[in-house]
Amino acid sequence: MATPFIPLHNHKSIMKKRIQRMLESDRAPLSRTSLGGATVALLIAAPAFVSVGHAEQSDGSTGGVVVVERASEESAAANTAEAVIQASVAWLISQQAEDGSWSTGPDTNEPTGELNSIGVTGLALMAIEMEAAQGEVSAAQREAILSGRRYLRSSQGESGIFGEASGFRFMQSHAVATLAWLKTERFAPSEGVSPESQRAVGAILKAQNPFAGGWRFSGEPDGDQDTLTTGLMMRTLKEAQDAGVEIPAKRRDWALKYIDTMTHPETGRTGYYEVGSRDPRFPAKSDEFSADLTEQCTAMALRTRLAWGEEIESSAALRKGAILLSKSPPRWDVEAGSIDYYYWLFGTEALSSMQGVLFFEWRDSLHQALIPNQVRGEEGGHWPAIDAWSTEGTSVHSTALCTLALQFARSVGPDPAGEKNVRAGDVQEWDFNVALAHLSAVSTDLGSEARAKHQRAMDALISRAQQAGMSREAFEQERDELLERAWLEPRAKEEA
Repeated sequence: MATPFIPLHNHKSIMKKRIQRMLESDRAPLSRTSLGGATVALLIAAPAFVSVGHAEQSDGSTGGVVVVERASEESAAANTAEAVIQASVAWLISQQAEDGSWSTGPDTNEPTGELNSIGVTGLALMAIEMEAAQGEVSAAQREAILSGRRYLRSSQGESGIFGEASGFRFMQSHAVATLAWLKTERFAPSEGVSPESQRAVGAILKAQNPFAGGWRFSGEPDGDQDTLTTGLMMRTLKEAQDAGVEIPAKRRDWALKYIDTMTHPETGRTGYYEVGSRDPRFPAKSDEFSADLTEQCTAMALRTRLAWGEEIESSAALRKGAILLSKSPPRWDVEAGSIDYYYWLFGTEALSSMQGVLFFEWRDSLHQALIPNQVRGEEGGHWPAIDAWSTEGTSVHSTALCTLALQFARSVGPDPAGEKNVRAGDVQEWDFNVALAHLSAVSTDLGSEARAKHQRAMDALISRAQQAGMSREAFEQERDELLERAWLEPRAKEEA
């Protein structure tokens, strides 16, 4: 089913009438989750003005969708999130072993998610480093970071790989450990790039499949590759480049081209092993956690593209991918199998770079999912290992992922929606980007010829607006009429 069209401007009485008419014509109940932020106002790089909620009926049920002013409680939510982050960082520090490592959990050191203990040590180090970057570094934070770095240094072999160059998906753990090493270099500054960084990055570059561009489980190029591992490697290589490590441009281009080839041009979904496919699941957990509730590979692709400088204005893949994430926000539902800490982290990192209404809606959902479900009490401060990837008992892994997600969410300031900062004046470039992205969302049920027709109409409208200096009000009116026609066309054919 195509994304339902909801007008983007702020004339609420008109919006309510149009939305109600569409709901009556489609007769399919719409949930808060299925709508997502993008169908309300896809202001990818602009402030959020309105939100969607459910109208409560006399019988207590929720019915037609209405547009409401956002009742933002940013300050209270931020303070609560801050306390939760501080508690989780303190808990992570308390779990560090004497040798500076973190095991995958208090009762086991078996691999969890995609990582072994080397990777989990990297995750914990990054969470502590991000907290230390907020202000004055505490003695406990500094000692935990330095001890963790000593452990990683001692684990690095001649090949440059952190940990043993064999076993369960060791390359993913090496990438995470390398990223953590790079991020914590400021605690042990050296002149230029450290030898450990050079060797670790060299091992990553050695494992890349030439020309094909991707990575997977092997430390040698073997032709096997997937988008999650490739995105992880690319995130680490970007950090290395920013630190002064030379990354050949062709290596970057190979990997970005591979991610592009794995992204469906119409839906914007990035597949794991096949173009546009749904996300992977461990076989043992596939019955508990539906891949339909996550867009993990798409989130990884977004964060990779953004890290390497791709811009929203010129990238349909970014706009479409952001829409997909908005339809599957974080939601804590054990029975539905919706808990996916990796996805929530990757999605938060990607959307925090875009900001706008998509990010603020996502952050609200993330807070609602994580803050009430942190384990509290005398030994609290962690999250249970009950998501799609964690092995039972591996709370260090799950807590590091959740902490990092909340820290990235914190990196963006308050939602400006509460200020009612309604834009006025002439139409601007970002208005065109919003219109094009929303057209992609509402026309997914159309054939290629019909899509091309509506695309030509939108292009013509944008051209007139650019040449004539059209007012925003006039542009929004014509835009919404065009989007409504595109949304209703396949439904009119069904009724006929």
